[in-house]
Amino acid sequence: MYDDHESNHMGDSSTWDAVHNYFSCAGRQPYDKRLIAADSLMHDFPDSALALVEGVCRDSLTAESERAYRDLLFTQARYRCYITRACHMSIRPVKNK
Repeated sequence: MYDDHESNHMGDSSTWDAVHNYFSCAGRQPYDKRLIAADSLMHDFPDSALALVEGVCRDSLTAESERAYRDLLFTQARYRCYITRACHMSIRPVKNK
């Protein structure tokens, strides 16, 4: 799925794959179509993916899993666009229930 250059840049690409698989499991409620579109654009057009994700207001998402998916896509898009920041508000601790 990833070429050698990206694998070296991304580190362990299987981490992204595992998280993506978790959020796209069958039987879960459908996610906002903009998030799904951003996910499909992430590899080839991360700047477009970032623009889509930024257009989704986190507070408008009702399910915690959907907010987590948005945050994951936002973080991944920023990373792929080489936008880094030592501390970012979208990285939040996960609550165990």
